[in-house]
Amino acid sequence: MLFSIPPSLYEYCQPTLLTEWSEELLSHSFDTRFVHLDAAQSELLRRGPLWRGPVWGYADPTASALIEKLEVAFEAFGGEAFVRTHWRSGKDSSLFQRMRGRFASPWMAMSSLRESLRFQEDAAMLGAIRVLPILVVRRWVPIEPWAEFRCLIRGRRLIGISHLRNQPSLPPAVRARAGVLHRLISEYVQTWSGLLPRDAVVADVVAPEWDGRALDDMAPPRLVLSELNPWHSMTDAGWFDWGRPDDFDGSLRCN
Repeated sequence: MLFSIPPSLYEYCQPTLLTEWSEELLSHSFDTRFVHLDAAQSELLRRGPLWRGPVWGYADPTASALIEKLEVAFEAFGGEAFVRTHWRSGKDSSLFQRMRGRFASPWMAMSSLRESLRFQEDAAMLGAIRVLPILVVRRWVPIEPWAEFRCLIRGRRLIGISHLRNQPSLPPAVRARAGVLHRLISEYVQTWSGLLPRDAVVADVVAPEWDGRALDDMAPPRLVLSELNPWHSMTDAGWFDWGRPDDFDGSLRCN
């Protein structure tokens, strides 16, 4: 079933999209390049015969133009990159899952989006309100699934940190020092909460390249703001309950 979004809801969500962040806020995230699609390129990723392979792609005017735009971004990151849209990732793609989002070429990224149902739905949804998808190209870094934390922020104050319910559990060494992790994330959020486009958002913070074997003030994990989500019941609040406003008690709730 095609998910639709009214223009007013898109306008509410829009300030949280990566493409709308200020340069100062982007400086707290991964190095990022934006690739704007035209209508033909969006349609190519939705319905194009990408199964014909990159040799065909370089001969097709629409595909080759998109490849060239992506190549510029890929070259900035040493020839490989993580690619998503400005709305969300195509993580349901089997290619995305097999490569953990690490694409060795523009063609690989394009093929992953082509087979992603999430991308197909998003492109159709955005097209219905006359918005074209924008590709977000970032340097790929390894992030363990348990090292992603959803931070609920209201009034620019952190009022909860949570895993999503389907995430793996914290490693025992990290769980044993959960209080330190809570403090480190809280202190990190304070460094950019004043830059947020809205007073209330749901922010995703990740700890890339962290093996979870140590957690102390001498060697804290590097934390990075990866994305913002709207403060809305359609956003997954993890182990917090949107239906209970008093549930947001500032705690850390992890699997």
